[in-house]
Amino acid sequence: MTEPFIDGDGGYMRTGMTTLAKRPHRPDSSDVAASVEEQVDRHPMLLEVAKYGWLAKGILYSLLAVLVLRVGHAGAFGLYESGEASPTGALEEVASRPFGRALLAVLAAGLVLYSLWRLLTVLLPGEHGVEPLLKRGGYLFSALTYAFLAYVAAGMAWRGEREAGDESGLLRSLMSEPWGRWLVAGIGVIALGSAAYFVYKGIGRRFAEQVDFTGMARWHRATVDGLGVAGWVGRSVVMFLVGWFLIYAAVTYDVDAAGGLDAMLRNTADTTTGSALVIAAGAGLGLYALFCLATWRRRILRGA
Repeated sequence: MTEPFIDGDGGYMRTGMTTLAKRPHRPDSSDVAASVEEQVDRHPMLLEVAKYGWLAKGILYSLLAVLVLRVGHAGAFGLYESGEASPTGALEEVASRPFGRALLAVLAAGLVLYSLWRLLTVLLPGEHGVEPLLKRGGYLFSALTYAFLAYVAAGMAWRGEREAGDESGLLRSLMSEPWGRWLVAGIGVIALGSAAYFVYKGIGRRFAEQVDFTGMARWHRATVDGLGVAGWVGRSVVMFLVGWFLIYAAVTYDVDAAGGLDAMLRNTADTTTGSALVIAAGAGLGLYALFCLATWRRRILRGA
């Protein structure tokens, strides 16, 4: 068994295959954060189990990438693609396969673990300032989003089908309210900001801060690095499309434009340029999926 190691700068600790970012003790840290850090230190197996959440996320993004590529291909050749290009559509794709309900149950468990990982990044002690606060907000939103997807996957595994309901109904309801347009526009601005941050995180290689490259061969590290850059930039294309359509819907008061991710991608793919953009988005999501699959065993847990 590998002995625990703490570097002289308070960098990170490794026990076996478990990696936990370590920071100097901060007297002003909240009791909750200190308690969470202590529990994680005392139970390193918690991290090993939670890392499977990244594996589940990689699988989900792989399926989503395939669906987005199908929509882009159909748009380019004037065809019709019946599969829904959204996270829930990816879950439906799993459900349609042999042993799909069993696979959905496993995927739901993995998404719960990913939500746990993101929740821990919110609760662990970290830096102070505007940027760390925004990161914690983003991590909390991510935890809630994937917890919801885990709930949907578990429901589909139990019932064998997706619960009836239009996911774009909430946005349509918001648009019908006097203040709804401002809220939808605000969500669109946040989406555009997220897209810009994804580009910054990819090109700036900020994702490397959460990956343990110890012992990696040079070619392996270069491959992971390339997947990280391309994957994060690729994700930004999807977020840009979401933000653009939400703002367009708010400004023009076009309720139909305020649809879900699938509707936005199909509207974009109606033109030659748009279909190429959707295909590029699908390729980017696929590269991000590969990045998740290539690094899930080497994730470093650290507070923002």
